[in-house]
Amino acid sequence: VMGELGLDGQVKNFEGGLHAAIVAHQHELNSCYLPPRSAKESAAIVEVTSFPIEHLSQAIAFARQEETIAASSPHSIPSKTSPHCMSEVIGQSFAKFAIEVAVTGGHNILLSGPPGVGKSMLAKRIPSLLPQLERKEALELTEIHSAAGIQSRGLLKERPFRSPHHSITMPALVGGGNPPKPGEISLAHHGVLFLDELPEFQRQTLESLRQPLENKNVQISRARGTITVPASFHLVAAANPCPCGFLKSRIKECVCSPRQLRKYHTRLSGPLLDRIDIQTFVSQTPFFELQNSGTKEETSECIRERIAETKNFQRHRTQQTNPTANANLSPSETKRFCVLDRTAIQSLQDLCKKVPTLSTRGVHKIMKVARTIADLKKEEKIGQKSLLLASKLRHTEQI
Repeated sequence: VMGELGLDGQVKNFEGGLHAAIVAHQHELNSCYLPPRSAKESAAIVEVTSFPIEHLSQAIAFARQEETIAASSPHSIPSKTSPHCMSEVIGQSFAKFAIEVAVTGGHNILLSGPPGVGKSMLAKRIPSLLPQLERKEALELTEIHSAAGIQSRGLLKERPFRSPHHSITMPALVGGGNPPKPGEISLAHHGVLFLDELPEFQRQTLESLRQPLENKNVQISRARGTITVPASFHLVAAANPCPCGFLKSRIKECVCSPRQLRKYHTRLSGPLLDRIDIQTFVSQTPFFELQNSGTKEETSECIRERIAETKNFQRHRTQQTNPTANANLSPSETKRFCVLDRTAIQSLQDLCKKVPTLSTRGVHKIMKVARTIADLKKEEKIGQKSLLLASKLRHTEQI
């Protein structure tokens, strides 16, 4: 029995109705008595019967069996087809491939390039490549949104795409406040967190992403204790390569001074960039490609089907029903599943000599991205071409 009781006897809604039903089910209770909106949320847990209570007198009459109350029924939100399709993006074949690899392996990705080349357009089409939410994922996501006070008419069916403005504060991004509430990274759980104009975010705000990116959750500490909120999301970021936006551009000369470039590049720390698996440059699409109608471009449905086939190959390789995403492989799993052939081992050794600043984490991330590329090719071992392509996806034209 939960709810906020007013002095006039009215029972007011509270945040976290779905969580109340989940806890009731965990404790083998078969019914909940909640405010109307909260009862509607909790009805998604079909194992628990949720009764909507509007007034204290109604609860008393119901307890005395003087009045009957109809239980709330679960409300199904129909799935929607994404309005965006990859076929609308003309050209940009390498950037599209990078996104396909990122979605297939669960890798974080940074798209850099001049203004207007299509970075945001590409990012907004990533949800069209993601699979439907499973029931367990939908329950977790709906529970988080319920705790954040975001009203839901039922179980969420679509993977979230959160795109906060660069002026967002750290508590709003990672969670906090009094009482503590989930932030944008938790609202993006099982979905996409898109950070456009990445260097424009406050550095301290971006640094707060480092721990969640590794642990897939965020810990919010307060005087009364610490709460842990899930935060397993695809980080998709976009950035201009310099303040004017035209560094290494083929269409316009960069006018930034060396001092401006140094200051701009230091906005993103090395440890944060080290946690972004794929970092690729998006260049201007040639004019003759823009003249195409777009009918020849591959649709999101085709790419999504290929990703699904690759997921099946991963299940067969790992012999697991739900294998861990390549991006989240542990060191022992990386050693077991990211097996390089002889030529790939030599190429990785040459890369480490060429880039002495490459960290151990960076080496492992290249191996994981190479594993995803090899999976797309249906290859058991990682070959030289897959490894070199993974290296290119991580180190080409960084900002």
